[in-house]
Amino acid sequence: MKYFNAILIEKVSTGEEDELGNEIFEEKEISVKGCRATEWTADDVNVYGRDITTGSRKVLVKPLNEPLKDIVKISINNNKYDILSKKDLGRWILFIVKGFRL
Repeated sequence: MKYFNAILIEKVSTGEEDELGNEIFEEKEISVKGCRATEWTADDVNVYGRDITTGSRKVLVKPLNEPLKDIVKISINNNKYDILSKKDLGRWILFIVKGFRL
C-alpha cells in the first residue's frame, strides 16, 4: 500500500460577521504524513451503496490533536477534495473522500 502526504483543511471562525450577521470562516491547513488510501470491499459496497463507492475513496490518516468536526477538506497533490464522512478508529482516522482517485 502506498503512503503519501496530505494537507487537512479545517474551517475556523474568524470571530467576525458579514453584513447579514453570518459568521465568517477561514481555512487552516494541517500537514499530515503517512496517509494511506484503501480499496472498497464488497461489504463496504453493501453498507455505503454503489453511488458512494464509485465516486469516492477511503483515506486513512494518523490521529490528530485537532477536533475532527472542523475538518472539511483534504488536499492531496495540490488537489482539494471534500470529506463525506469521518470516523476515529483509534490507530487511524478514516475519511471518505469524494472524487479522489490514485
